[in-house]
Amino acid sequence: MDEKDEAREMGEFEVAQLLRDMLEAGTAMDDEDRADVGLPDECGHVETVVGYREGGYLTRDAGFVVTLRSGAKFEVSVVRSN
Repeated sequence: MDEKDEAREMGEFEVAQLLRDMLEAGTAMDDEDRADVGLPDECGHVETVVGYREGGYLTRDAGFVVTLRSGAKFEVSVVRSN
């Protein structure tokens, strides 16, 4: 199976988890490590990343909520487009 086939098999929940994992990894790094891999300093502003399911959100959508250190919250939903 080539990369194109693998990408096609990913659904909304897998893509949401992939994005969440990447965001959490960038958040866990210190400023120097983020700079080394080319991530913006703003990754350090993220306090938590919680999946809709884990957070008890009443939705069937794939996604997560990002809470910044300032207290601002952002919902990120993943919807497959054709």
